[in-house]
Amino acid sequence: MMECPRCHGMMVNEQVYTEQGGIEIARCIHCGDVIDSVVIFNRSRPDFEIKKVFRGCTAVASIPI
Repeated sequence: MMECPRCHGMMVNEQVYTEQGGIEIARCIHCGDVIDSVVIFNRSRPDFEIKKVFRGCTAVASIPI
């Protein structure tokens, strides 16, 4: 059983089908966070940071991981 990196809830494996074919993802049943191979690759990069934009605010807050 995988643990969600965001909320430490339970992750379940799912198949998502698109026009290009199916991909395997892991989804948290508590917070809904989705992790796939692209997310894992991007989070492994040393320059990765989350950018949050808040409603009604034009500034962007960068949150390093």
